[in-house]
Amino acid sequence: MLFSRPDSPVRTNMTVSVSYDEAHSFRYSRVINEGRSYYSELARLSDGTILLVYGCDGENPSFPRRVAICRFSLDWLTRGRDSLRKGPGLDEQVVDLAGGGTAVADPLARGGSRSVLTGGHVEYTVDIRHSGSYELLLRYYRSAAGGLMAVTLGGRSTVLDTTADRSDGYDVANLGSVSLRRGRHTVRFTAAGPGRGGGSEVSLDALSLIDAPHPADVRDEVVVDNDEVGYETVRGAAWAAGTGVPGYRGGNYRSVPAGTGTRAVRWRLVVPRSGDYEVQVSHAAHENRASNAPFTVTHAKGTSVVRVDQRAAGTSEPRGGSWVTLGTYRLAEGLTSIELSDDADGVVIADAVRLRRRR
Repeated sequence: MLFSRPDSPVRTNMTVSVSYDEAHSFRYSRVINEGRSYYSELARLSDGTILLVYGCDGENPSFPRRVAICRFSLDWLTRGRDSLRKGPGLDEQVVDLAGGGTAVADPLARGGSRSVLTGGHVEYTVDIRHSGSYELLLRYYRSAAGGLMAVTLGGRSTVLDTTADRSDGYDVANLGSVSLRRGRHTVRFTAAGPGRGGGSEVSLDALSLIDAPHPADVRDEVVVDNDEVGYETVRGAAWAAGTGVPGYRGGNYRSVPAGTGTRAVRWRLVVPRSGDYEVQVSHAAHENRASNAPFTVTHAKGTSVVRVDQRAAGTSEPRGGSWVTLGTYRLAEGLTSIELSDDADGVVIADAVRLRRRR
């Protein structure tokens, strides 16, 4: 099953993905157009060629400048991992997680119901048929009441925030790969505390263990934008939303005039596993911006204040945003925070914060 969409909070980054489990997860993806991208339609020719028709280009967020059509093969989409001739070579085991916690009937769950956990932990047994490296894909339910969840298997632990960013619904998290020997293993799901939205409910659906040609390297990356759960005002009045200067991520950025530190905002991000992370921030650069915007990074050794010249642009990326590195810090799994105040010499911009785990 193929799925095309702008893989971005706004209409950019047209992407096509392929699913082997009835759209519960999408294993391989490729970007068709990194720029402005709109509605799309997929079709297939008799020889297996895939066609994608989509709107693209232009500065109007509602209407494309032109319509494009592209053609590609399944080999190209999966980078040679799958073809109509030889197939993908997948070996997948799915664990139904509805048997632990409180069962809630849900027709969209893989088995017709999902498991809700508000505290403690649940465990499941996994029978591995042959030793190898297995990629873990967890399908779970996001809600406004969602909290932190720790997943432990084979000595590897990953923390997720199950809070819904905009609306309740299902999501799939790639937990990375773990080496497992043949035989029985225990996977544990633990309610690890309140999420960014303050809730503590964890809702599980299914865990897939896949032995297959590996997708592109999965990097631990966490992003919180100024209009997502995890961004909040911590001192003074809320900062004003704006779109007048390009180069921001998502739907807008936030700004405040120069002050003395009486107004501040904060991003709360979930660190999936302990390690060294590069901390990056984005802003829409302009000559009236602060030359010394103060970002306070909370890390394992305490806090560090890094001042950013927001008059200059950083490294632009297709999805918008001008990323500037605040440094690399040791972060413990769970919640961490980045704070920004108005204690600066010009307009201060709050846009997005990104964590990237260094390997």
